Amino acid sequence: LKEGAHVDLVGSYRPDLRESDDDVVRKAGRLFVDERSSTIGVSGDVIEPLEKGLVQPDDVADLFELVQGRKPGRRSEREITVFKSGGGGHQDLAVAMFLFERSVLH
Repeated sequence: LKEGAHVDLVGSYRPDLRESDDDVVRKAGRLFVDERSSTIGVSGDVIEPLEKGLVQPDDVADLFELVQGRKPGRRSEREITVFKSGGGGHQDLAVAMFLFERSVLH
């Protein structure tokens, strides 16, 4: 990965699945998640790095903590960032609404 890269992980949804390897997490040193309940203990992309000690629980920030300023975002232009989306019904609903409106209005 190049310095300053951002990685979005959106496909793995089980403890035995991963989209990234240890190198990605090691280079980033932190993980951002949409919600703890849909990622920690659920997705291999979060479970394995925590179990292997590549990141500590304090190195994981959810979007609420990020927006509230309780956890910092990108600390430099060179930092590699990783975001893991566990997904949720609200995201599925937003996509469905977009597609419905687009099909009806166009």
